[in-house]
Amino acid sequence: MKKSLTILLTVLLVSLVLVSCDNSVSSKGKINIISVGDNFTGNTESINVLKTCENDANAVKEVFEKRATEAGYSVSSTVFIGSSTGTDNATVANLKSAISDLKTGAASNDISVIYVSTHGSNDITKKVDYSTSNDKNGYFILETKTATGQYAFSDFLSDVNEIPGTVLIIADLCYSGALIEQNNVTYNVNNYTGTDPVRILFSDGTVKESSKTFVLAASTYFQESQAGSTVNDLSVMTDYLLKALGMSNYNAGVNYASSIPAKKSNKILLSDVYGYVYKESKKDNKAQIVQMSSGTNDLVLFSY
Repeated sequence: MKKSLTILLTVLLVSLVLVSCDNSVSSKGKINIISVGDNFTGNTESINVLKTCENDANAVKEVFEKRATEAGYSVSSTVFIGSSTGTDNATVANLKSAISDLKTGAASNDISVIYVSTHGSNDITKKVDYSTSNDKNGYFILETKTATGQYAFSDFLSDVNEIPGTVLIIADLCYSGALIEQNNVTYNVNNYTGTDPVRILFSDGTVKESSKTFVLAASTYFQESQAGSTVNDLSVMTDYLLKALGMSNYNAGVNYASSIPAKKSNKILLSDVYGYVYKESKKDNKAQIVQMSSGTNDLVLFSY
């Protein structure tokens, strides 16, 4: 009797331990998405109209939500669009407000994805040694029919770095590599020439292993990024990004492939997403070098 009771108690104890372990292992944070796309149809600043930024923002929201939900994450999404035909709320004030909400609302195990597709500027007229230049304060521009504003890269990074948990910035805009320059890695124009992605990631710049902010940028700090050619397209980097996450093509809407190129061993790592985007854009001879910076860490975007 005592032996049977001992066995029963042992089984119960093991069961409790297993339940406790299962709860711990399966605990996942939330994926918070802020997706911004501005086509500049207000045009109060006489800046050229873009055709695909609105598509970009909506498609990024859709694909990231789908992959997060499949992986068992809860999702919170906010989209800001600059459009003459529909929603027109892509303002700096609205973006700052959404980031402020994450400062108080995000948890330490959350991943916050902040995607921006719009015009960018670096305030320089030639390729300079960006590691020593005083002019590091590039910015992106958001414009609606009633408001126009600039968000300096330095201010943007400062605000984003106050968000608890892990943050992934995805910037499909001209000169977006400046976000990486200020946040993690220091390079001048000569370093970029012929540099492979591994060296860009893990060279001896000012990289912090404990960095919680990851950046995927459409171009170097001195390069323009390319928008799509028609209103049914996506911008170039965003198109490759979403194909890495399993989009087959985009034609006025997202279509899905049967496989996810960046998914390996039941995980989607940011480095694998970047590797796909980098290789495909180079293969197509696109005149922009996609950048990624993450310190010496990698980011598990989704695990299944």
